[in-house]
Amino acid sequence: MTDECAGTPSETPSETAGEVAKADTRSGLQQVADLTDGKYPASPMTQLMPFTTLPPEKGKVSFRATPDERFLNGMGIVHGGWVMTMLDNAMGLTAHTMVEAGEYCPSKETTVQFIKPVFANGEELSFTCTVTSCEDRDVVVESRMETAEGKLLATGKSTCVIIRPKSE
Repeated sequence: MTDECAGTPSETPSETAGEVAKADTRSGLQQVADLTDGKYPASPMTQLMPFTTLPPEKGKVSFRATPDERFLNGMGIVHGGWVMTMLDNAMGLTAHTMVEAGEYCPSKETTVQFIKPVFANGEELSFTCTVTSCEDRDVVVESRMETAEGKLLATGKSTCVIIRPKSE
């Protein structure tokens, strides 16, 4: 993993996201740390699909989540969409630890490999993500979703792009 991502400013795809990013003076790592400490508001998605973020490091984030019966598919197992969304959330937060104040880092591409079925049996699952590459504006993150006993349930890989809002 390289320490910094280089690159040039890009067009801001969302004025709202760009304005929010420009107004925040904290680095992405500090924002994720503040989310962990309850000093940064949780997103509406977190209210829909709750998870707990553990203290982050630059390029590394872990969190915990417990799927419940709201997320079952017709076969009685947790829907793959829940698994993909949770991995995407975890990888996005991990990529976000790499940005400086005023920047943000949306997903460009995400893949998930399902290893074993996920059950809504009250078991807390762990998600561990690590930045494996940070070049130009692309941040590549790999993730693992495991049971408390370390049984691998799914893996993911995501490429996120650092957006640097244009200066005034």
